[in-house]
Amino acid sequence: RSVFDPFTNTTPQFFGENTGNPDLLPEEGDTFEVGLVFQPSFIPGFSASIDYWDIELKGAVARPNDVQIITFCFQGRQQFCNNVERTNGVITKITQFPFNLASQKRTGIDVELSQNFEASSLNDSWGGQFSVNAVGTFYTKSSQDDGLGGGSYSTLGDMGQFVVGPPDWRALLNVGYALGGF
Repeated sequence: RSVFDPFTNTTPQFFGENTGNPDLLPEEGDTFEVGLVFQPSFIPGFSASIDYWDIELKGAVARPNDVQIITFCFQGRQQFCNNVERTNGVITKITQFPFNLASQKRTGIDVELSQNFEASSLNDSWGGQFSVNAVGTFYTKSSQDDGLGGGSYSTLGDMGQFVVGPPDWRALLNVGYALGGF
């Protein structure tokens, strides 16, 4: 592997090592959720639900890459300098391992609508039963802090190369038909 070394203004070739970290702690999450279900008797077979949720994850596992390790070392963050081995001042190895650094927060609203009805309600000669189900998630917030000094940033709708967040919304529609054993 190679990375620009701001200490020497060179880009040396070196061995990279990825290891585990026996000091990792369990990730911790706090979740809040509230929801409602509506099944009115005046619309047979209809059901609607809406749920608001808020999830916050702390101490999430992050693995700094070679560029981050050498940059943070250059900035004076000693714990990252311990990951860099040098011979005669030249990088010979950088070891990557995970830390409990990151935090994530996501909030959103889930909506589900379903309707079951007899096919004969559309046409008297039809048999069987239809079912229609629509599910949607609307993300109101998605952010993360990698714990590496850059601060919190939004990942909502971000489909980038290095950070992938959820879309602003997503939905799924299912339509089913049943007739006897079919």
